Amino acid sequence: MVSHYTRRSNVPYDCSSYGHIHITCSEVMKQIHAYLNPESEQGIDDMRITHLLKTLDTKDNEIRIYIQGLDFQKAALHPHHVVPFITIDGKRKSFDNAWEEILGEKEHDTNI
Repeated sequence: MVSHYTRRSNVPYDCSSYGHIHITCSEVMKQIHAYLNPESEQGIDDMRITHLLKTLDTKDNEIRIYIQGLDFQKAALHPHHVVPFITIDGKRKSFDNAWEEILGEKEHDTNI
């Protein structure tokens, strides 16, 4: 087998002589899930989360947007989770932390 690197973060994978690709465990897509208020109660935070997730490439990320009342019930959530929120690989993130982890640090335009 010949060892190569994928285009994402130099993660090695192996190509067998039969053309099969065996990807290592660290090459797994990120799971990014949003839990939003019911459509009639959605505010700016819900819209910011929706916009952030819609800008991501679905080939590199597993994106899911769940709406309270349609896809999940509030009673099914942990008591400390307040809708809306984002989870990345199962870990709850604030909007600012999710932004930084997904897109990088925010830059402010100083040339105004």
